[in-house]
Amino acid sequence: MCTGGMVGASVVVVGASNPTGFAIVQAFLAQGASVEVLVRTPEQGELIGLKLGAPPHLSCRTVDFTDPDDCELAARAILAERGPVDHAISCVRYGPRGDALWGGVDEIGGIDQTMAATWLPRLCREGSYQFIVSGDRPTVGL
Repeated sequence: MCTGGMVGASVVVVGASNPTGFAIVQAFLAQGASVEVLVRTPEQGELIGLKLGAPPHLSCRTVDFTDPDDCELAARAILAERGPVDHAISCVRYGPRGDALWGGVDEIGGIDQTMAATWLPRLCREGSYQFIVSGDRPTVGL
């Protein structure tokens, strides 16, 4: 069931282990949303859950964001378990030296393409997809 507000909204977030993504997850949880965090490793998911006090409306799932097939499987599982998704957010971080922690500009673009292709067709009509690049000093040209 898609919602008109944040209470009960279903949100998927990639990149919650960085400060910006973590703050986004906190904000959605504070507004009553149900948040599924996609992480690269189980340890990232555990750390996020520990930092947030393991709230009941938070789930973490390990996914390879660069693999369209893995993202597709995760999306199908999330929809089967949670129902429709209202909002999907990918929040990647550039490092302090301007190097991408995700492996480079090409990988960041690949993640955006994969996540957009996975989630845009599945979002509620009123839903949103956002791709955020944050960092200390973004590289010129990004």
